[in-house]
Amino acid sequence: MSAAIDEFLTEYQRATRDDSDPARVGALYADTFLTLTPSGAHTATREALLAEASARSGLLTRLGHRDTVLVSATPTWLGDDHCLLSTRWRLEFTPDDRGTPRSAELESDCLLRRDGATFRIVVYLVRQDMRRVLADAGVVPRG
Repeated sequence: MSAAIDEFLTEYQRATRDDSDPARVGALYADTFLTLTPSGAHTATREALLAEASARSGLLTRLGHRDTVLVSATPTWLGDDHCLLSTRWRLEFTPDDRGTPRSAELESDCLLRRDGATFRIVVYLVRQDMRRVLADAGVVPRG
């Protein structure tokens, strides 16, 4: 993997672990980007991303989320200025009173565009329904 992609991933992990500075996460995305999910496609803004990320962070915290670990990352260069980055993340949960620790793995892809010395996400593809993955892992009830 290239040093630039390693730096991007390192910053992404730091930014998503530090809830105190949401603008740090936003800086990793283009002002407007495309989001693809199992339920559809839409354009999004940094502001919308930050609002959604804050809500998701609160939900995950209530579920006992303790850490998110990058399991794998595979870059595919599309010319000099674009990189398709396929990732697998493991979300680790330690419930306070619900039994054994659990983990769930999610796959996602990002199309990165070079922006000066860094990269920004211009397309974000979520491969799985997060609620279903969490239910399959026993983190939330099915249904």
